[in-house]
Amino acid sequence: FSADAASVAFTIIPTPKSVEIKDESARLELKSGLNIKLSGDIKYAELAGAMERLASLGIKESKAGVDVSIELNNVKSADWLEGHYQLSINDSAIIVRAQDSSGAFYALQSLASLVTLGSTKIPLLTVDDQPHYYYRGQHVDVARNFHSKEFMFKLIKQMAAYKLNKLHLHLAEDEGWRLELP
Repeated sequence: FSADAASVAFTIIPTPKSVEIKDESARLELKSGLNIKLSGDIKYAELAGAMERLASLGIKESKAGVDVSIELNNVKSADWLEGHYQLSINDSAIIVRAQDSSGAFYALQSLASLVTLGSTKIPLLTVDDQPHYYYRGQHVDVARNFHSKEFMFKLIKQMAAYKLNKLHLHLAEDEGWRLELP
């Protein structure tokens, strides 16, 4: 396997169900930021973690930015699961049609994965995706292998970046536990 700059620009992890690249050389410039427009029952607070990740990559929110329309998809297919989304990036806007708020969150995480460090340009493409498995998790055994609170928060942010939805914590193992008992 050899990864070059061109193939990395189109990479989304985990790999989406389908990706259609419109023009391999065309890019949308996000230097001016993103102008988020929500419709339906999606609340901004449900997307805050994804927006924080985009901001950490240099893509901030701005009223003068590229329009990002996030809407609940009224036309639903029977084979769509919880978390399904369609992400379309054209030369002037980004359109997200989501099955639910988790789908909108996953679409923004996919958008973030298209941002290359040191650049604010993303490729023009269309993504149709949904989680392959309902339970996508991470197991952490803090009873036997202690981690700081800061580490756990960083882990949760990384889990969100890779669209993991379950954190399995072992707080007690036999005679060991990590709960404060005064």
